Amino acid sequence: NFVGFAKSGGARLDHMSTCSVSGEHLKDGRKSAVFTEDDYNIGQVWEDNIYVKSKFLAEGLVREAAETGLETEIFRLGRLVGRASDGVFQKNPDSNAFYLLMRAFYRTGAVPRTIAEVPVDLTPVDYAAEAVLALRDRPGGTFHIIHPDPPAVGDTVRELQMGIRVVPDQEFTQMLSEAARGPEREQVSVLIDYWYQIRLNPPVIQLSCSRTQESLRLADFHFEIPASGVLLDGFTQQDSWLSKEE
Repeated sequence: NFVGFAKSGGARLDHMSTCSVSGEHLKDGRKSAVFTEDDYNIGQVWEDNIYVKSKFLAEGLVREAAETGLETEIFRLGRLVGRASDGVFQKNPDSNAFYLLMRAFYRTGAVPRTIAEVPVDLTPVDYAAEAVLALRDRPGGTFHIIHPDPPAVGDTVRELQMGIRVVPDQEFTQMLSEAARGPEREQVSVLIDYWYQIRLNPPVIQLSCSRTQESLRLADFHFEIPASGVLLDGFTQQDSWLSKEE
C-alpha cells in the first residue's frame, strides 16, 4: 500500500526496516558471514521469526519498486533503547525483548563468560532519528542505523546493577537452574531460552555499518553516544526491578 501510495503521488519512499533482516544463521551451514548495507539475501535464515519475515518481505517489495523507478531509501534500525539525552525508554518496556533479557540477568545475578564479551547493539532512539534525517539525501540506498562501537554484554549488565558477576558457563547454568525452580522462574524463562539457543546454535552473521558511518561522516553528522548505563536508565525510571535502593 505504501509503495502504491508513493508511486501515485510521485513521492520518495523512505522505508524503516530492521537490521534483524540479516538473520543470525545461514541456510547452507556456513559458520561466518558479514552482512553489509549492500546485502539483502545472502542465504540467511529469515522465515523462522514472524517479525523478521515481515520486514524481509517488505524490503523485497521496496527493492522491486526501486527497480521500476520509484525513488527509495531503506533504513535498517538496530536495537533501539532510551534517549541519549535523558535515558527515557518506551512506555511499555514489558513488550521489549531486550528489557526482559536484562531483567532476567539481574534476577539471576550473573552473566556467563561466553556472553560477557559479546558486543550488544544499543542504539539511542534520538541518535537513530537524527541519523536518518542526516542520511535522507545521501546516496547509498540502504543504511544500518546501529551503535558504531557497541559495548559488551557484561559491561552493560554491570552498569545496570552493581554486584552482578561474570562466572564460568557451567556455574551460570547451575545458577539459572536454581533460579528456574524459585519464585523468579517466570522472569528468568526468557534467559533460559536465550542461553539454550546461544549454546546450541550461536549466531554466525556479523553486521557491518561501515558504509553508513562513512556517509554520516560526509554529512558532517556528530552525535556522542553515552555509556550504556545512561542509555538504559529508563529501565530504572519505569520499573522497580533495578531500583538502586535494592
